[in-house]
Amino acid sequence: MKTKMRLYQTRFWSEYYRYKKIINDCSMRCTVDAYVYFKILKKYDYKDILEIGFFEGQTAGLMAEITGDDAIITCLDPNPRCELFDSIYADLQHKVKLHQTISQDYKFSNYDFIIIDGEKKFDFVSVDIQNSIRSIRDGGMILINEFQIDDVHNAIEKHMLPQGFVPFLETNQTLFFHRIDVDRVDLLDYELPELANNFIRFQNKDKWGHTVLEATSLPIFTDRLDFFDKAIREFNI
Repeated sequence: MKTKMRLYQTRFWSEYYRYKKIINDCSMRCTVDAYVYFKILKKYDYKDILEIGFFEGQTAGLMAEITGDDAIITCLDPNPRCELFDSIYADLQHKVKLHQTISQDYKFSNYDFIIIDGEKKFDFVSVDIQNSIRSIRDGGMILINEFQIDDVHNAIEKHMLPQGFVPFLETNQTLFFHRIDVDRVDLLDYELPELANNFIRFQNKDKWGHTVLEATSLPIFTDRLDFFDKAIREFNI
C-alpha cells in the first residue's frame, strides 16, 4: 500500500539540507524535480525501478518512502556515498538494492521507471539509453538527467527518438520520456499543475517536434528553501 504522506512530511524533505548542494541552495534533486518525482511516483504504482547513479542516495530515499511496500529500487553506482542514506533510511534499505558497479557491466532486467544519471559521456549515455529502451515495460518512463549536456543531448537524438520514445515533461534537471502511444493528459494538464502552479511555472514548449510540459522553479524557490517549504505546506503538498 502506498503512503498518503505529503512532500513536506517526507524524510527526504526534512533532511534535504544535509545533502551536497548542486544548484544554489538545492541538492541533487532541485525543488521542482523533487515535486514532480513525488507526484509521479504517488500516481503510478511502479514496482520495479532502476536508478543509474546513486551518489548520496537522496533520490533513492525519496522513492523508497513513497512507493508501495512491494516496490524494489535497484541502484547502480561504482562509488556510492552511503553514509547519509544509511542514517536516514535504515528501515527502508530492504527496498533498495545497491550494486557497486558501472551500468555497462550490469545485466538489466525489466523495469517500470528508469533514471539515467550516470556517466555523461556520449558512449556511456548511449549504452544506458539502449539498455533502458530494451528493459522498460509498456507504460513506463525513462528519465534522463542533465539532458542539456551536449553528449547527453546527442545520445538522446541518436538512440532515444528513433526508437519511438518521445519527451513529454521537462524539469530543471530531468527530461522525461515514454513511448509515443502513451497518454498522460490527466497528469500533465491537471494533476501536476494543480495548486503547484502558485509557485512553479508550467508552460508547453516544442521539443523535437513534440509538445512537452516544462516545469521550472522560480529563482526564489531555489535560492530560499524556506520559501519553498512554506509553499508546499501552505498548499498541503
